[in-house]
Amino acid sequence: DLLPPLISTRNPYHRRRPLERVIPPHKTDIYQKSFIPSTTMLWNSIPENIKQSTSISELKRYLSISDTTVPPYYYKGKRKEQITHCRLRLEMSNLNYDLKKRHLTADPACTCGYPYETAEHYLLYCPKYTVIRKGTISTLHNSHTNIDTLLRGNSNLQQQENENIFATVHEFINQTCRF
Repeated sequence: DLLPPLISTRNPYHRRRPLERVIPPHKTDIYQKSFIPSTTMLWNSIPENIKQSTSISELKRYLSISDTTVPPYYYKGKRKEQITHCRLRLEMSNLNYDLKKRHLTADPACTCGYPYETAEHYLLYCPKYTVIRKGTISTLHNSHTNIDTLLRGNSNLQQQENENIFATVHEFINQTCRF
């Protein structure tokens, strides 16, 4: 009952896409992005041969073609450090710059005096963590010590190398006790 009607029920004339459904009218973007309208638009964009298939697995396969796969090294290490690392990657951490972006604090500055406490500043430059950095992040190869590689890994490296980079970042996070 929740499914919008087929266009062919409203228009009895022959159509090229008989399984296309009526998109519910919407006035706001929020409603347009809600479940029924968005899935109806998705359904209408699927090729007819997939719609007519009796195999659910074929539909799932078609819908998952564009899915991105998460690298396996994202799952290595202890859960607490994985979560903190992910928050740094997504700019959703408790660093002052991230808090400022989410309107949770007024000042994005680091307590060391630098005007922006970003993930890059925290991992690579903050003088408060120089000693810890020398024992962890500084032990990595120079080409691996850029912020993008530290946060996301590098698809050109072997999995073991990425796991080592992530383990090093996790050790840094753990030793700084910042989170």
